[in-house]
Amino acid sequence: MQESKCVCVSYEQVKFEIQQQLKRTALIPVLGSGFTRGCTSQGGKVPSGDDYKDYMIDQIIKKRGYDDSKKSNYENKQFSEISTIYHAIIPKQQQRIYLRNNFTKVELSSDKKNFLDIDWPYVYTLNIDDAIEKNSRYTTVVYSNRELWDEIFVNEKCTIKLHGHIDDILVYEDSKCEIFDLPQYVQSLNDNRVLLDKLKHDYEFLNLIYIGCSLSNEIDLLSIASKAAINGNRYYCTDTQPDEDSLLMLAVYGITHCVIFDSYDAIYTELVASAEEAEKIGKSDLDKYKTFEFTKLQDGFDTNKAYLFHGKTLIDKERRVFLPSFFISREITDKLAKNIKSKGTQILVGSGCSGKTYVTIDLARRIVDRDVFVFQSRERINDDAFSELLLRENCLIITDSKALSVQQIEDIIRSDLERVNRQNSFVIVENKSNRDLISLLSLLKMTDVVKKHELIPDELKNKLTVEKSKELNQKLVKSSFGIFSERKSISDNIIDISTRLVQTNKFDRIVPKMQTVKEVACLIVLATMEKVYSKDVVILNLEEEFILQKREAFPLIEDEGTWNFEISIGNNSPMKYVVNAEFWLYNQLDGLARTKLGRERIIDAYRYIVQKIIEHYGKPDLKRGERNAPYKEYILFDNINQIFATQGNVWC
Repeated sequence: MQESKCVCVSYEQVKFEIQQQLKRTALIPVLGSGFTRGCTSQGGKVPSGDDYKDYMIDQIIKKRGYDDSKKSNYENKQFSEISTIYHAIIPKQQQRIYLRNNFTKVELSSDKKNFLDIDWPYVYTLNIDDAIEKNSRYTTVVYSNRELWDEIFVNEKCTIKLHGHIDDILVYEDSKCEIFDLPQYVQSLNDNRVLLDKLKHDYEFLNLIYIGCSLSNEIDLLSIASKAAINGNRYYCTDTQPDEDSLLMLAVYGITHCVIFDSYDAIYTELVASAEEAEKIGKSDLDKYKTFEFTKLQDGFDTNKAYLFHGKTLIDKERRVFLPSFFISREITDKLAKNIKSKGTQILVGSGCSGKTYVTIDLARRIVDRDVFVFQSRERINDDAFSELLLRENCLIITDSKALSVQQIEDIIRSDLERVNRQNSFVIVENKSNRDLISLLSLLKMTDVVKKHELIPDELKNKLTVEKSKELNQKLVKSSFGIFSERKSISDNIIDISTRLVQTNKFDRIVPKMQTVKEVACLIVLATMEKVYSKDVVILNLEEEFILQKREAFPLIEDEGTWNFEISIGNNSPMKYVVNAEFWLYNQLDGLARTKLGRERIIDAYRYIVQKIIEHYGKPDLKRGERNAPYKEYILFDNINQIFATQGNVWC
């Protein structure tokens, strides 16, 4: 685990950052025994871990017929040892009576109920009682030792029970969900890959706030889920100033901030107030995505070469657009711009390296009478932001199909006429290698949702016309690049000019790591998906590899924070890795494939990626192919050929 310091702070010192995390749904609560200790239950009060241990010791001594002199022998034993003895010698019926009386029908105070009214993505708890699910909307219980469907977190409000659940213990004779020691905990997580990946992701990339947790058997258990570097904050809430030893142990367990409140009740009231304040902050980043600053670069080889030879992205992280000096308009842009007012949906398709991104930017800079939003393949639009976009008036949304789900694309098509009336128009940019959109269009035409003569995709050719070749060559010559041939494709022209010039620059000296299968897998994922969210990094177990590639290949590979419109409960990744020069990455992998050893490593990397995806999502149904199978992008020949363009039949 990463060595770090834990600092003591007041809540005022971290209140603003917690409000921002609440706004981004990037703060997850972890509730320990202190959350419900002393709360009224069916036949008593909820005990703490120490209270429960004392009760079990008393029952063991009574059962053994010992006097109180033996008590100290048991008090020095670990909780798990006491639990093992207690469960072995105390009658099951007696155990169940105690559990039912003290852990069921738990009542919470209004402050705690208000705390649970906060719109948390989900709640982790180390308690077995039923307080959370009985007093809040987090009614769906997730067990740590049971396999689950990942989408449950999208469809339901969940309480994740890391130590077991009282209902299961009382109802089932063979219940195995009760967890009180480290081996049990580790085994339960190993039996539940989906939850382990979620826990690892949240621990490594999100912010956790611990409430009512003790240093032993609670924070320490949660911290073993991951040994990777921590990117977020860990807030330990208390009303007591810790001593030096306690502060040291908090740091060992990955806690970054020990937040001291005036009282334990103040923890709940302060966080509720912060959540209410966060709601007042505008939740949408969409308006930032309609703001563009266009900058035309000057002529010159060094100024423009990264854009021509390596496919450097035109839009930077500040949403500034840089247009290389050789930028030209394509004929198809005129048609798209002309149809914006009369068509609610247009589809532009083109092969890799046909100039789709340049057409997108050209269209965006031409439209000045309405708001223009541009979403690249490296972004994703969540359902809330998508619904907002559909209802916007007087706007143009240009989006790569990879930023949308298939269902969202269908919703765009089905809402075409009503959006035209609001002057709301979409241009969807699609790679020809992706069959999903074409299949969807065929299905909608078969069912008469779309007429046969409507919504015919416009194709962007991968060769320039004679006129456009002349226009481009006039600009290329000014920067000493040479000229394009109208008989060759754009990609062939780029390779030809690059070879003739034998050009070298700082980007050519950047070489990613490709010595291991996992390092190559990291690059293949980036080349295939163009963006990799932190959730997927954890599922693929490539955290260290992505950190390494970013360090070796910056600024061509870097990490970015996700925008609010990308985040959902199902994928609450706070960051993603992106490639800023896709042709450069294709060339690196293509070069590796020129040797037998390199090809073997690439094959093993593909095998590794698919294996990790199946471990998380389950085995595929080979008889009934899944249209949106998570491994699909990695097995499409068109995607593989786009990366390894020069290899031809070498693989055979």
